[in-house]
Amino acid sequence: MRVSKRARPFGAWILCVGLAASSPGCDKGGEGGGEAKDGGQAAADGAKAAAAGEGGAAGGEAEGEVAEGGKDAAGGGAGGVDVDVDAQVATFLADQRKKGCEMLTPEMVAKVLEVPAAELEQKRIMGCIYSWEGGELQADASIMSIWVKKTPQEARTWFDNSTKDKTPEEIAAEMAKVEEIAKDRGKLDTKPKEAVADQVGGMITGMTPDEGYHYEDVPGVGDAARVKTHDGSVTVLVGNMIFNLRAYKGGPAPKPDMAAMTSGDMKKVIAASKESEAKWMEQTRDVRRTLAVALAKVVVAGL
Repeated sequence: MRVSKRARPFGAWILCVGLAASSPGCDKGGEGGGEAKDGGQAAADGAKAAAAGEGGAAGGEAEGEVAEGGKDAAGGGAGGVDVDVDAQVATFLADQRKKGCEMLTPEMVAKVLEVPAAELEQKRIMGCIYSWEGGELQADASIMSIWVKKTPQEARTWFDNSTKDKTPEEIAAEMAKVEEIAKDRGKLDTKPKEAVADQVGGMITGMTPDEGYHYEDVPGVGDAARVKTHDGSVTVLVGNMIFNLRAYKGGPAPKPDMAAMTSGDMKKVIAASKESEAKWMEQTRDVRRTLAVALAKVVVAGL
């Protein structure tokens, strides 16, 4: 397995600070970045998660969980896991948020995606991301948006809020709320950061599927799990922890309209990207869903 630990790109850092400040990969002592495209994509994913209610700020969950905010999370005992003997409900320590690559190991990814573990490239960006290429095939898997709440009850409320069906208008409103909270917390403390946040917020809103976000229950995974139907990603609840998994194996994504992408017109760029992604997700959502659910079962079994 190859591990990438290059410095986080400045642009990705701005997005982290501005929009996903409480994501584990955005801590001051973060675990490294990746190549520019990977760092930027991870930061965008973090912001998109926030807009979808998965970034902790939406759904009435705008508490002070910025970087060190996990200090008040429940837990205790060695190894990061404590079991409540009476309730038999797993509770995780706050630092579990930074253990994405321990939760989702190369061996787990290799087993589910049927690729050699030694050929996987690993990046610790806001969780843990794996990628692989072999001939005409490519594969990727990730665990992101890892959140540890004070109690299982609080985690359940957060899980329910973050996996509610949402219209494009609701997602746009939540994205605006995330930006406003970031400004209030002083994370957007310069005009350039604020401008980047506004631009990214507009891009995320523009990339939202026309039907918004729709979720379906996934039985037999953790205490609860739901899949986002348009992209096959799975959000899982286990005790007082929530996390998101994605997986894919197949052919490469088709290229978007390059004339639009190189036009310099942001509206055309967003429209071309959205059209390309929508077609790609429609073609691959079933395999993404199947693999993400399989991966979720393996991760939960390993906790």
